Amino acid sequence: AFASLNRNMNNVSGSFQRLSSTISGFTRGAVGAVLAGSIGEAIGSVVRYADTWTLMQNRLRSAGLTANQTAQAQTKIAEIASKSRSDLSETANLYARVAFATENMGVKQTDVARVTETLSMAFKMSGKTALEAQSAVTQFTQALSSGVLQGDELRSLRENAPEVARAIANAFGTSVGGLKQLGAEGKLTSDKIFQAILDAAP
Repeated sequence: AFASLNRNMNNVSGSFQRLSSTISGFTRGAVGAVLAGSIGEAIGSVVRYADTWTLMQNRLRSAGLTANQTAQAQTKIAEIASKSRSDLSETANLYARVAFATENMGVKQTDVARVTETLSMAFKMSGKTALEAQSAVTQFTQALSSGVLQGDELRSLRENAPEVARAIANAFGTSVGGLKQLGAEGKLTSDKIFQAILDAAP
């Protein structure tokens, strides 16, 4: 069923592109141009969504998820993006990065989704741009993969995702500034910072 859904999404993209060309061919004049523009914009939105859906599937599969896990993840990602008012593609990228970084930690997929949602909301609360948030995502997931949060990764997180840094600091009973010392001592391990984000979800 999931394979059929993906084929249908690809077919939708191709069909709407052909429809757009057809409409452009028979609309003439000022009214026709306006009509074609409105329809074309709507078609473009559908095509972009279909393309985003396919890209999301590829990212999740590359993160090591099975077909069944990918199907479940895609549904959850759409919910998270809507709930956090975040871009679908960016949310999928965050989910895939967290899933890949925690692949050897034995975490549940539900926890990956919960951390993804919490991080998405934290970035919104911090008022950061997509580029700044992306930098924080990269550093955070690299820390999860390496096993410890410290150095440049910790500094980037403190600067670009203060809400996330504050959640981790609270879990360790210290201030955001105090994280630097804990990082230098190797105490900010991946399992503990992951749990800190889970605990900060409420």
